[in-house]
Amino acid sequence: MEQDKRAYLKEDVFATPGSAAVWWLVNHPGEVENAVGLLDTLSELSAAANDLPVQRAEAIDPPPPTRAELAFSAAVDDLAQAEDANHPTDESQQRSVPRHAGAQQTKDRTRAGAARTDLNGSATKSAKDAQGEYREQFYSE
Repeated sequence: MEQDKRAYLKEDVFATPGSAAVWWLVNHPGEVENAVGLLDTLSELSAAANDLPVQRAEAIDPPPPTRAELAFSAAVDDLAQAEDANHPTDESQQRSVPRHAGAQQTKDRTRAGAARTDLNGSATKSAKDAQGEYREQFYSE
């Protein structure tokens, strides 16, 4: 039984550093920060289980930004500052927008059903006008 556990750990859990990290996260849910700190240790355990040399993870310094990246960042910052200057965030600085002269009152916009058929052009015709005429309407949502 102990040999089965060792075989399981070697062949499945510590087969690669990634599988070791997944195994650890499954057994310690929600502890991602701790898993990041244990990556070197899990890598060492994986190498030891497979008789491989230890490979350490090294931090890679990002290359300095190019001129185009710097220019783009500056342009984005300028746009963000201009946007902030044009849109006041304080409610006392905001002004109300006047209603359009042809805008309907709120009570007209909230009516539903047959009373609103005049808005979509589907007002019913009288029986005399609609006689012999078939009109199919499609509604999309």
